[in-house]
Amino acid sequence: MSVSVLPPEIWRIIFSFATDFEHSSRNDNESRQCMNPCKTVPQDDATILAYRTVRFNTAKNLCLVSRQLHQTAIETLFEVVFVSSHRTACRLAKLLAQNDRLGNYIKQLFLTVDDNSTQSDTEQRIFKDSVISIVRGARRLEAFQINCGSSTPEWREFEENVVDSLPTPSNTRHFRWNSTGSSFLQSSGGSLTRFFHRAKNNLESIELTGFFPYPDISPGYSSSDKGEEERTYPALKRLKLSRFYHCDLALLGSWDITENLVCLEIGTIWSYIDSREASAPFFQSTHPNLRCIHIGQEAANICPSLAKNLLASAPKLEVMEYFVLGTWTSYIWDDAEHDNVQDLDISLSHSSNDRRSLFREGGIQRDQRLDLLQMHLVSASHCFPSLKHIRLRLIVTEGLGGSEFGDWFKESVCKILHPYSAVKIIPVITVRDEST
Repeated sequence: MSVSVLPPEIWRIIFSFATDFEHSSRNDNESRQCMNPCKTVPQDDATILAYRTVRFNTAKNLCLVSRQLHQTAIETLFEVVFVSSHRTACRLAKLLAQNDRLGNYIKQLFLTVDDNSTQSDTEQRIFKDSVISIVRGARRLEAFQINCGSSTPEWREFEENVVDSLPTPSNTRHFRWNSTGSSFLQSSGGSLTRFFHRAKNNLESIELTGFFPYPDISPGYSSSDKGEEERTYPALKRLKLSRFYHCDLALLGSWDITENLVCLEIGTIWSYIDSREASAPFFQSTHPNLRCIHIGQEAANICPSLAKNLLASAPKLEVMEYFVLGTWTSYIWDDAEHDNVQDLDISLSHSSNDRRSLFREGGIQRDQRLDLLQMHLVSASHCFPSLKHIRLRLIVTEGLGGSEFGDWFKESVCKILHPYSAVKIIPVITVRDEST
C-alpha cells in the first residue's frame, strides 16, 4: 500500500507515537500517580538531549521517503522546540524569518534563559532579540515553559519581556515559569497579569515556581472594575504555586479557582502560623473535582488544622503527596478523616538537606525514627480507610553506607507494616552520588 493513501493527520499521529518517550508512571500499575499535563516532554537535560536526537533522526529519515512525508516530518519536527543556547536561538530565529509558516507548527516551546558572562553585550542582545522573535512567531503555541537562572536586573526584565511577547490572542493551554535566580524582580508583575488576561479562557495548567514576580493574580488588569467572569479560569485543571519566601497562601487567597481544578501543588505554606493556615480562603470552599494534592518539601510541617481543612476542601481527593522531614510531628492527621484517598506518596528525605530528613544516614536514631514512621502510618491508615497504596521515598548517598541503609529500610518497612498488609507499601530508594 502506498504511503500516500494515509492522510497527513494519521501520519502525524504515527510520528508522535514513534518519537514519544514513555514515562514510567504511564505504565505504573502499582498506584495511580498524578500525571502532570505540563510535562508532555522529559524535563532533565540528559533525557531531553536523547529525546531531541530521536525526534530529529526519525524526522530526517522520513523526509527521504516522499514529498508528502517530507512535509509531515517537518511539521512534526517543529512541534516541540527547545531553545537553551545562543546558537540555537539565532539559527531558529533566522529560519523563522525566512519561512514565516514554520512558526505555525510550533506547539510546545521550552526556553532556558541564563545570563552568560562569557558573551559580549552584542551577543547577549542578539540572543535576546532572537528569543523574542521565536516567541512572537509561535502563533499557535499550546504549551510554554521558561526556565531562568539569572538574578541580574537586566535578565530578570528580559524574562518579563518574553512573557509579554507571547502571541495574542493566546491559545496557550499549559504555562510554566520557573525562576531559580537568587533575587526577586522589583516589578509589578504586569507581564503575568497581562498574560493571564489574554489566556484565561484556555489555560488548563499553570506552574509558577521560584523567584517569579508577584502578580496581581486576578486575570483582569484591575479586579475592582471587572465582573466575575473576568476573574475566573474556566478551563484550569492543574495549579502549581511555589514562590520562594512563602507566598503560596497569599496567592491562593487572591485567586478565583473554578470547580474544574483537578490537581493542586503548593510548596511553602509551612512557614505560616496555625491561625493563618486555618483561615486561608482557598481551603474554606469546596473543590468538588480536586483529586490530587501535592505538598512540597518546604511544606513538610503543616499544622493539623490546615491538614483537616485541606482534606475537607476536596471531598473526591484520591492522591495525596507530602513530605515527612526531621522536625516533623507524627500527629498531622489527628482527628482528620477522608473516605476516598487511595494513594499516599510520602517522601522521607529532603533533596538537598540531609539534616531535615526523617532518616539520617549512618544509623543515627534509626529505631526511634522507625517508630515515629510507624505511628504516622497508623494515623494515616485510620484517616484514610480506603487507602490502597503507600509509596515511601528515601534518598541515600552512594559511598556513605547508602546501599546498606536502603536494604535495612526496605526490610524494616516490611516488618512494621505487616499488620496493615491490606495496604500495599512501595519503598522507593534513590541513590545519590557522594559528590552531589
